[in-house]
Amino acid sequence: MDGPTFRLELIATTAAEGDEVIQEALAANHQGAMEPWKQVYQEMFLARGLQLRPGVSLDDFAGTLAALASGFALRRISNPALVSIDTTEQRCIFGTAALALLLGCVEGVAGSDATGVSVEDAVHDLVYGRSPQDSQQTARPDRPCTTAGAQQDASGEGLPALPLSGEHALIAELDRLCDERQPPEVREAAVALRERLCAHMPD
Repeated sequence: MDGPTFRLELIATTAAEGDEVIQEALAANHQGAMEPWKQVYQEMFLARGLQLRPGVSLDDFAGTLAALASGFALRRISNPALVSIDTTEQRCIFGTAALALLLGCVEGVAGSDATGVSVEDAVHDLVYGRSPQDSQQTARPDRPCTTAGAQQDASGEGLPALPLSGEHALIAELDRLCDERQPPEVREAAVALRERLCAHMPD
């Protein structure tokens, strides 16, 4: 933050709009600065038995962490009190943000139920208790409407899986809301809406 290179980059950024020469120079500078850090991150992941989640590239991770660093540095320059550093506990808001990014974008290589889960599904599971795929794939035998990937004919034989229609996707989401872990008022509203929707759906 105190280095002249960072200050010069801030000045160049303000003048970059509409100037291809400055834009290309900044892009080259960013790329050159990222490459060594990408190697550091990759080696750290390997040493710790970690990997990036599906859909997140090393460029994504490095670029996001760099953007966090630049953003917090800019805020600290304008108002140090906004981004204070606790020298006693050796903690700061940027450190917390970096840990949150690591937690969201990285997973264990093996031996974890969360392995292979995307960032979006991991957050959905954290907030709602199950991923969107789980919600769509979980059959509810005690309810009349089926949202599973396969249907049953009269003899009980499984038919080929069909893509979920808009109505069935809504039923799948209501199935999730009918879960016992939801607040009673949420469950009651979801059950009532589900029954009304099923009553108007064709067999």
